[in-house]
Amino acid sequence: MIITEVEILTKSKYRIITDEEVTFVLYRGDLRKYKLAVDAEITPALCEELNALIAKRAKIRLLGLLKMRDMTCKQATDKLVKEGYERNIVDSAIDYAASYGYIGDAYYASKYYDTYKDTKSVARMKQDLLTKGIAKSVISEAFEKKREEYSCEADPEIEQICKLLRKRGYCDNEASYDVRMKTCAFLSRKGYSMDKIRRCMSLDITIYAE
Repeated sequence: MIITEVEILTKSKYRIITDEEVTFVLYRGDLRKYKLAVDAEITPALCEELNALIAKRAKIRLLGLLKMRDMTCKQATDKLVKEGYERNIVDSAIDYAASYGYIGDAYYASKYYDTYKDTKSVARMKQDLLTKGIAKSVISEAFEKKREEYSCEADPEIEQICKLLRKRGYCDNEASYDVRMKTCAFLSRKGYSMDKIRRCMSLDITIYAE
């Protein structure tokens, strides 16, 4: 395997391109250490060593990212690929982190539900997670488990809707037909079901603090 090109990515990072279309993203110090330059040969043993080095760095990089914030598998993949890691290296790093429970789309969806259940409708949360690259089936399963956990508690969406109604100064006994229709449309756009909206509009919303 012969090096055909050394591409500069940043001041300290380079992409090594070979005649077999195998690439390595390495640092300046690596180039010096392994004497990597155009026309230099990469032996099978050196190729294995470089891949192991890059794989280790990808794992460390991913764990560092996850310490700062939770990420979906797609977010992590996009981030590492953008930084120059090959897809197989990225997949291996994600599998490694997932084996310790540090990353996983089901885990992310569950935490997202816990974080936003009191401020967002289920439909809005599901849409948010879909845009983050989580599969619909994974979201549905995670949310179903969460609903089972909260089954003995008050429905968070009911409380959210009642708080919004109170904030708008809605009073079912005094509201005209036009006001009711506009209020329904307002809440529906936020992702709440008409069944829950109608239930809340007939409740005593004064018990829900703003």
